[in-house]
Amino acid sequence: MIARLTLAAGLAALLAGCASPPAQFYQLHALAPAGTAGADTRSLLVGPVTVPAAHDRPQLMVNDGDNRLTLLEQQRWAGTLQRNLAEALAGNLRSELGLARVYVYPVVGVPEADRQLLLDLQAFDNRVGRSVRLAGTWTLVARGKTTAGGPIDVEQPVAGSGYPALIAAQEQALLTISRQIAAGIATSAP
Repeated sequence: MIARLTLAAGLAALLAGCASPPAQFYQLHALAPAGTAGADTRSLLVGPVTVPAAHDRPQLMVNDGDNRLTLLEQQRWAGTLQRNLAEALAGNLRSELGLARVYVYPVVGVPEADRQLLLDLQAFDNRVGRSVRLAGTWTLVARGKTTAGGPIDVEQPVAGSGYPALIAAQEQALLTISRQIAAGIATSAP
């Protein structure tokens, strides 16, 4: 009996030592200061947003070398990366453009948007403690026709170490991209 209790206690201690640390979840947020929402009554649908296939997963991926990516099993997105990017971009554009109605793709139960913004990221490089780089193209579509668009390529230094600093740099890079896109939208035909 004592041998069984000792064995059970030993197994419990062994299993407790093997337990994985809890997962950490991250979400991107809009950083643009609140603008004069409602000044522009047109609607904007943001998305779909596409990311490189290697990043299309719940876990964060970081660049450890020139050609090496590391999947961080315990560092995860709250939701999908595409949705996180689209929501943060939508929030930034709402403020930057003074839009009253901004929706995130996919959306159900609202009238068709006046314009749709597509974002295709071909680079989503994350170097912990160093930099974040987002690069790709954006396209604005109105009534089935492309009205604006262009390339984007932003590199943002990471201020600090650790994953929260990396996420903060991603938000800053996305704000820079949002401002570039907002400038392009503002000068495009209605």
